[in-house]
Amino acid sequence: MSQATRPDATRAPDPVPPTGPAPVSGPVSVVVGPRTRLGQQLVQRLAPAGRAVVVSRGSGDASALAETGAEIVPADVPLELGPDATVHLYVCALGPVHPTDGAAPDLAADTSAADRDLAFVESVLRSTAADVRVVLVSTVIALAPGADRRYYGGWKGLVEQQVRTLVHDLRPDAGVSVLYPGRLVDGAPNRSQGLAQRLSTDYGRLATITQRAAVRGTSRVVGLDARLWLARRLLSLTWAAVRPAPLSSSAPTGALTSSTPRRGR
Repeated sequence: MSQATRPDATRAPDPVPPTGPAPVSGPVSVVVGPRTRLGQQLVQRLAPAGRAVVVSRGSGDASALAETGAEIVPADVPLELGPDATVHLYVCALGPVHPTDGAAPDLAADTSAADRDLAFVESVLRSTAADVRVVLVSTVIALAPGADRRYYGGWKGLVEQQVRTLVHDLRPDAGVSVLYPGRLVDGAPNRSQGLAQRLSTDYGRLATITQRAAVRGTSRVVGLDARLWLARRLLSLTWAAVRPAPLSSSAPTGALTSSTPRRGR
């Protein structure tokens, strides 16, 4: 081999092209449950203001989220975060979104979906991001579920415990806030509406509270109706402890169902 054709041992090797997207860096907002009405409100505010990532649970989600202006990532793919990333992770939906209202729950499907979303949350917490703040939007029902909401409220309590455990084990320096709203409505309530509507919280206000929670690291019950409902539930539980009612195998009454605050999607 001539000198002209002999490889130059001192020459640096050609760079290897990257095999995947570059890690996310800088400030970033991540929304789990972006198709809920709260998630939509958050994405509308976050996408124009900076880097926003929305989590897709399938092709239907990806198509619906295409016009948001946010970066779309699949729920089953860990999010790559650079060491200088600061993350606000908004969990708007994890576990059952609606009470079953008498329909038989699908435990296997709910468990599979929760495991998938918790794995995504875990991937964010395990990342090399410089700072992570987690806001979980739950429901006031989780604090004292009645007979008609044990499955729904129990799931919300389980999800909260799992998120708190992940944060404690993986990122004890990360802040975690939990919000417990009552009834949620579209548009700000006004005096012409009924009392229940006026005591409710609209999605825009909840979105503002959720963003503030990421900065301040606070947990709270949201909405006057939620506080009143919780006070009544605690009084009811206290009375039941003093004078326990006889056990009954009958289904929950309609009165119980109608008295429970509902979270919309």
